[in-house]
Amino acid sequence: MASTTPIDIYTTPAGPPPPGVVPNLKNSYTLHKISLTTMLLCLILTSIAVTLRTFTKVHLMRQVKVEDYALLVAQLGFVAWVALNIAAPGQGHHLWDVSIYDAMQTAKVGLSLNRIGYATKGESSNQYVNWIITLYGPLVFFAKVSVLMQLQHIFVTHNQGPVFYLIQALMWANFAFYVSYLFVDIFQCVPRDKIWDSAIPGKCISLNVLLIAPAGINILSDCLILVLPMIVVIRLKITLKNKLTIIAVFGSGLFAVISGVMRLVYSVRMTRTTDTLWGVYPIAMWT
Repeated sequence: MASTTPIDIYTTPAGPPPPGVVPNLKNSYTLHKISLTTMLLCLILTSIAVTLRTFTKVHLMRQVKVEDYALLVAQLGFVAWVALNIAAPGQGHHLWDVSIYDAMQTAKVGLSLNRIGYATKGESSNQYVNWIITLYGPLVFFAKVSVLMQLQHIFVTHNQGPVFYLIQALMWANFAFYVSYLFVDIFQCVPRDKIWDSAIPGKCISLNVLLIAPAGINILSDCLILVLPMIVVIRLKITLKNKLTIIAVFGSGLFAVISGVMRLVYSVRMTRTTDTLWGVYPIAMWT
């Protein structure tokens, strides 16, 4: 009776290398450090901005509103999101330069191994449950709610009129979308353990549902949030110079749209590659 040699998940590459390429599990080139540097820089800048805003609202204005709490929740979610990205050891590496074990840890924190395409022979116990993708929806939702509620307080004097109803529609539409997205992500594979162990029999939804569809809807939502205050400002009876100044301030939201477009581009590219851990790097960067 033939015996089979068990796979050492700590020393076996997670994927086959291209012809002529030798796997390097110890000192391989990685984009992970660049990604973490960018995330930490964004975290520092947003933390400073949120802290200054909170201090102003609490100690100077003494007027804390719902959108301020929503912003704090979003910022705390962002802190957790960055921490989980740090805990994902395989992001930014080629599959053949990462051990099966490290790829599994990354899958448990963020990606499904069914996108990576190897069998892990049953090693599936860990407290990480792909929280990176799971956290993304709620933290973006609270950030958008904070922006929309602030726009409502600025441009709506009474709870009526087209601007008020448009803002309400955007908030409830975002709520419905992100709640749906949260459940789709949590139950993306049946059984759930298949998310990080592709050897387990079961089914998983298409990667297009998890990456491309949400990215497209995010762009639409960001565009509407960007254009809404500009339309209101253009109709105000103030000088052209003042209009342009106010539009420039709200126009800073254009970066969110650009980031969303870049995330969509790289999400499409990721569905066309088998080198998933390398392909997810730019998505995390633009997220």
